[in-house]
Amino acid sequence: FAKSNDRSNLISQIDSYTQDLYSTGTGCVKVNYKVLGSLDLVSDDANEMQWVTSATVNTKILRRHFQELTEGFLGIFNVYFKQKETKGADCGYAAKFMQPHLPQYVEQDLISTLMGPSVAFPKVLTDCVERAKLVELYYKFVHSVNFKHWFHSRRRLAKAALRRAWLDTRLEVDITASIASLDEYERTDVYEIVQKQVLGEMQRLGPDKKLLHKLQGDLDALFQSLPKSLQQSIMLNPQSSTTMKQCYVSSEDEALAGRLSAPEETFEEAGKSPFRWFQRRLSKKSPDKAMKQAHEDPRMSFS
Repeated sequence: FAKSNDRSNLISQIDSYTQDLYSTGTGCVKVNYKVLGSLDLVSDDANEMQWVTSATVNTKILRRHFQELTEGFLGIFNVYFKQKETKGADCGYAAKFMQPHLPQYVEQDLISTLMGPSVAFPKVLTDCVERAKLVELYYKFVHSVNFKHWFHSRRRLAKAALRRAWLDTRLEVDITASIASLDEYERTDVYEIVQKQVLGEMQRLGPDKKLLHKLQGDLDALFQSLPKSLQQSIMLNPQSSTTMKQCYVSSEDEALAGRLSAPEETFEEAGKSPFRWFQRRLSKKSPDKAMKQAHEDPRMSFS
């Protein structure tokens, strides 16, 4: 540091400090004459207010410049924080049922891609850093102590945002209309997808009850749409059998809660039809009907 002795007040004393940076490594940043030309330079005989104003303007210019450099440098990693593009069969009938994922990060693949001639680096980077040295900078960055924490925190936020968006879309899926547009093979395929989602949600720490209930209802509807022979083969699998029984209990609990919470229909509301009124009352309170339905259901026949 070098200090000038011709200034006495604190602001001028701080302004009079000059700092030199020394490094044993070879510099990789080119001189950016555009930024240097935009700096506000004042003469040595300028007054105190001019020095303060110039320092404020230059600070903003330099901060904006280095912010653009940082954003351009980190922008290469944005592809790992966005939804993975679906291709092939994933774009068809099963697309609205499948949960989106983020692209997998592989360090060697990233470095190999950056070394390729087809990579288009941001202009703000190529204006300040030689293209041949950019790969070396990225290699040092991914091996630094700060990269792992920064990258995983960004991935965690991206996954949370992606899941929230998927939840809003998934809860709006009309399973009845979807089943009507699928053939037997497609229904079986979608059944396997939804079954994996049910198992995954049940194993989550603090599962989303609304989503789990929706998935169980969809799985139950898909199961009912399959042929009886296929239903029986599914129930032979212990894991599938347990899952379907849970879906059955959940759907029955919902139906029972709906029946019990609904106000009882009066004789007048039933159109003064004794048969209809008695039938409604019986469906709420008769255990024999529920037992018969459970006995005929293939999910309960493999207890």
